[in-house]
Amino acid sequence: MSTDAEREREGWAALVDSLLAGIGHTLNNRVATLRALVSLVGDGAGRDYAALLERETDLLERMVGLLRLLPARRGASPVPLLVPGVVESAMELFRQLDVLRDLRVAEEIPAGLPPVLAEEGALLRLVLLLLAAAGRSALATDGGEVFVRVEGDDRWVTLTVGPRPGPVGTPDSTGLDSAEAERLASLAGGELAAPGGNGGASVLRLPTLAAARAAGR
Repeated sequence: MSTDAEREREGWAALVDSLLAGIGHTLNNRVATLRALVSLVGDGAGRDYAALLERETDLLERMVGLLRLLPARRGASPVPLLVPGVVESAMELFRQLDVLRDLRVAEEIPAGLPPVLAEEGALLRLVLLLLAAAGRSALATDGGEVFVRVEGDDRWVTLTVGPRPGPVGTPDSTGLDSAEAERLASLAGGELAAPGGNGGASVLRLPTLAAARAAGR
Protein backbone atom coordinates (compact mmCIF):
# COMPACT_ATOMS: atom_id res chain seq x y z
CA MET A 1 0.00 0.00 0.00
CA SER A 2 1.40 3.41 -0.97
CA THR A 3 2.34 5.87 1.74
CA ASP A 4 1.32 9.52 1.56
CA ALA A 5 4.87 10.43 0.51
CA GLU A 6 4.83 7.85 -2.28
CA ARG A 7 1.45 9.06 -3.53
CA GLU A 8 2.70 12.64 -3.46
CA ARG A 9 5.79 11.70 -5.45
CA GLU A 10 3.72 9.75 -7.97
CA GLY A 11 1.35 12.70 -8.34
CA TRP A 12 4.21 15.13 -8.83
CA ALA A 13 5.86 12.83 -11.37
CA ALA A 14 2.61 12.62 -13.33
CA LEU A 15 2.28 16.41 -13.23
CA VAL A 16 5.84 16.91 -14.48
CA ASP A 17 5.29 14.36 -17.26
CA SER A 18 2.14 16.20 -18.34
CA LEU A 19 3.93 19.54 -18.20
CA LEU A 20 6.86 18.29 -20.25
CA ALA A 21 4.52 16.80 -22.85
CA GLY A 22 2.67 20.11 -23.14
CA ILE A 23 5.88 22.14 -23.42
CA GLY A 24 7.20 19.77 -26.06
CA HIS A 25 3.99 20.10 -28.10
CA THR A 26 4.04 23.91 -27.88
CA LEU A 27 7.71 24.18 -28.81
CA ASN A 28 7.19 21.80 -31.70
CA ASN A 29 4.54 24.16 -33.09
CA ARG A 30 7.01 27.04 -32.82
CA VAL A 31 9.56 24.99 -34.77
CA ALA A 32 7.03 24.50 -37.58
CA THR A 33 6.41 28.25 -37.68
CA LEU A 34 10.14 29.01 -37.83
CA ARG A 35 10.59 26.49 -40.64
CA ALA A 36 7.85 28.23 -42.61
CA LEU A 37 9.48 31.64 -42.04
CA VAL A 38 12.85 30.33 -43.22
CA SER A 39 11.27 29.20 -46.48
CA LEU A 40 9.81 32.70 -47.02
CA VAL A 41 13.08 34.62 -46.61
CA GLY A 42 14.18 36.00 -49.98
CA ASP A 43 17.49 36.09 -51.83
CA GLY A 44 20.34 38.58 -51.37
CA ALA A 45 20.81 39.89 -47.82
CA GLY A 46 18.02 37.63 -46.69
CA ARG A 47 20.28 34.59 -47.13
CA ASP A 48 22.34 35.49 -44.05
CA TYR A 49 19.19 35.78 -41.97
CA ALA A 50 17.88 32.54 -43.43
CA ALA A 51 21.07 30.69 -42.45
CA LEU A 52 20.87 32.09 -38.91
CA LEU A 53 17.19 31.20 -38.61
CA GLU A 54 17.86 27.70 -39.87
CA ARG A 55 20.68 27.17 -37.36
CA GLU A 56 18.58 28.38 -34.45
CA THR A 57 15.65 26.28 -35.63
CA ASP A 58 17.85 23.19 -35.79
CA LEU A 59 19.00 23.78 -32.20
CA LEU A 60 15.44 24.33 -31.01
CA GLU A 61 14.20 21.25 -32.84
CA ARG A 62 16.95 19.17 -31.20
CA MET A 63 15.93 20.36 -27.73
CA VAL A 64 12.25 19.75 -28.47
CA GLY A 65 13.11 16.20 -29.51
CA LEU A 66 14.89 15.62 -26.20
CA LEU A 67 12.04 17.12 -24.18
CA ARG A 68 9.52 14.87 -25.90
CA LEU A 69 11.52 11.81 -24.84
CA LEU A 70 11.41 12.71 -21.14
CA PRO A 71 7.72 12.13 -20.25
CA ALA A 72 7.01 8.54 -19.25
CA ARG A 73 5.33 6.60 -22.05
CA ARG A 74 3.29 3.59 -21.04
CA GLY A 75 3.86 0.55 -23.17
CA ALA A 76 6.97 1.94 -24.86
CA SER A 77 9.03 -0.85 -26.41
CA PRO A 78 12.80 -1.31 -26.24
CA VAL A 79 14.64 -0.40 -29.44
CA PRO A 80 18.25 -0.74 -30.63
CA LEU A 81 20.29 2.19 -29.27
CA LEU A 82 23.87 3.38 -29.02
CA VAL A 83 24.56 4.31 -25.39
CA PRO A 84 27.01 7.12 -26.25
CA GLY A 85 24.23 8.86 -28.19
CA VAL A 86 21.87 8.66 -25.21
CA VAL A 87 24.63 9.96 -22.91
CA GLU A 88 25.21 12.88 -25.28
CA SER A 89 21.47 13.70 -25.22
CA ALA A 90 21.40 13.50 -21.41
CA MET A 91 24.42 15.82 -21.26
CA GLU A 92 22.57 18.42 -23.34
CA LEU A 93 19.70 18.36 -20.85
CA PHE A 94 22.10 18.28 -17.89
CA ARG A 95 23.58 21.57 -19.07
CA GLN A 96 20.15 23.20 -18.79
CA LEU A 97 20.28 22.83 -14.99
CA ASP A 98 21.61 26.22 -13.88
CA VAL A 99 23.41 25.02 -10.77
CA LEU A 100 25.24 22.28 -12.71
CA ARG A 101 25.81 24.02 -16.04
CA ASP A 102 29.48 24.90 -15.45
CA LEU A 103 30.47 21.68 -13.70
CA ARG A 104 33.34 19.79 -15.31
CA VAL A 105 32.49 16.40 -16.81
CA ALA A 106 35.20 13.88 -17.70
CA GLU A 107 34.04 11.43 -20.34
CA GLU A 108 35.61 8.07 -21.13
CA ILE A 109 33.60 6.81 -24.09
CA PRO A 110 35.42 4.71 -26.70
CA ALA A 111 34.28 4.37 -30.28
CA GLY A 112 32.80 1.21 -31.73
CA LEU A 113 30.63 0.11 -28.79
CA PRO A 114 27.89 -2.38 -29.73
CA PRO A 115 24.23 -1.29 -29.73
CA VAL A 116 21.98 -2.21 -26.83
CA LEU A 117 18.28 -3.04 -26.62
CA ALA A 118 16.64 -0.49 -24.33
CA GLU A 119 13.61 1.79 -23.89
CA GLU A 120 14.95 5.18 -24.95
CA GLY A 121 12.87 7.49 -22.75
CA ALA A 122 13.50 5.54 -19.53
CA LEU A 123 17.22 5.28 -20.29
CA LEU A 124 17.49 9.02 -20.98
CA ARG A 125 15.69 9.85 -17.73
CA LEU A 126 17.93 7.47 -15.80
CA VAL A 127 21.19 8.86 -17.20
CA LEU A 128 19.99 12.40 -16.47
CA LEU A 129 19.09 11.36 -12.89
CA LEU A 130 22.54 9.79 -12.37
CA LEU A 131 24.29 12.86 -13.79
CA ALA A 132 22.31 15.22 -11.56
CA ALA A 133 23.01 13.18 -8.42
CA ALA A 134 26.73 12.94 -9.21
CA GLY A 135 26.78 16.66 -10.02
CA ARG A 136 25.26 17.63 -6.69
CA SER A 137 27.86 15.54 -4.88
CA ALA A 138 30.73 16.99 -6.94
CA LEU A 139 29.62 20.53 -6.17
CA ALA A 140 30.14 19.82 -2.47
CA THR A 141 33.87 19.26 -3.11
CA ASP A 142 36.34 21.94 -4.18
CA GLY A 143 37.60 21.02 -7.63
CA GLY A 144 35.05 18.24 -7.93
CA GLU A 145 33.85 16.92 -11.27
CA VAL A 146 31.58 14.26 -12.72
CA PHE A 147 32.96 11.30 -14.60
CA VAL A 148 31.09 9.25 -17.19
CA ARG A 149 32.58 5.98 -18.42
CA VAL A 150 31.10 3.58 -20.98
CA GLU A 151 32.54 0.12 -21.61
CA GLY A 152 31.30 -2.84 -23.57
CA ASP A 153 31.79 -6.41 -24.71
CA ASP A 154 29.71 -8.92 -26.67
CA ARG A 155 27.12 -9.30 -23.88
CA TRP A 156 26.92 -6.02 -21.98
CA VAL A 157 27.44 -2.30 -22.30
CA THR A 158 28.26 -0.79 -18.91
CA LEU A 159 27.74 2.86 -17.97
CA THR A 160 29.39 4.25 -14.82
CA VAL A 161 28.48 7.73 -13.56
CA GLY A 162 29.78 9.33 -10.39
CA PRO A 163 31.48 12.27 -8.70
CA ARG A 164 35.23 12.61 -8.50
CA PRO A 165 36.36 12.52 -5.77
CA GLY A 166 33.60 10.39 -4.27
CA PRO A 167 31.45 11.69 -1.40
CA VAL A 168 32.47 11.33 2.21
CA GLY A 169 29.83 9.71 4.38
CA THR A 170 27.06 7.23 3.76
CA PRO A 171 26.54 5.48 0.41
CA ASP A 172 23.45 7.59 -0.28
CA SER A 173 25.24 10.90 0.31
CA THR A 174 24.93 11.68 -3.40
CA GLY A 175 21.24 12.31 -2.81
CA LEU A 176 20.33 9.79 -5.51
CA ASP A 177 16.76 8.48 -5.34
CA SER A 178 17.80 4.82 -5.50
CA ALA A 179 14.25 3.50 -5.78
CA GLU A 180 13.48 5.73 -8.77
CA ALA A 181 16.85 4.93 -10.37
CA GLU A 182 16.25 1.20 -10.05
CA ARG A 183 12.71 1.58 -11.43
CA LEU A 184 14.00 3.42 -14.48
CA ALA A 185 16.80 0.89 -14.96
CA SER A 186 14.21 -1.90 -15.03
CA LEU A 187 12.02 0.03 -17.49
CA ALA A 188 15.05 0.66 -19.69
CA GLY A 189 15.83 -3.05 -19.73
CA GLY A 190 19.02 -2.90 -17.69
CA GLU A 191 20.43 -3.64 -14.25
CA LEU A 192 21.61 -0.97 -11.81
CA ALA A 193 24.41 -1.91 -9.43
CA ALA A 194 25.83 0.12 -6.54
CA PRO A 195 23.38 3.02 -7.03
CA GLY A 196 25.43 5.84 -5.55
CA GLY A 197 27.20 3.54 -3.09
CA ASN A 198 30.39 2.54 -4.94
CA GLY A 199 32.44 5.61 -4.08
CA GLY A 200 29.39 7.61 -5.07
CA ALA A 201 29.30 5.98 -8.52
CA SER A 202 26.34 4.18 -10.07
CA VAL A 203 26.89 1.33 -12.52
CA LEU A 204 24.29 0.45 -15.15
CA ARG A 205 24.53 -2.69 -17.28
CA LEU A 206 22.51 -3.02 -20.47
CA PRO A 207 22.34 -6.14 -22.65
CA THR A 208 23.75 -5.73 -26.12
CA LEU A 209 21.34 -6.11 -28.99
CA ALA A 210 22.99 -9.42 -29.96
CA ALA A 211 22.72 -10.81 -26.41
CA ALA A 212 19.11 -9.70 -26.08
CA ARG A 213 18.18 -11.29 -29.40
CA ALA A 214 19.95 -14.51 -28.38
CA ALA A 215 17.90 -14.51 -25.17
CA GLY A 216 14.71 -14.17 -27.18
CA ARG A 217 13.92 -10.56 -26.27
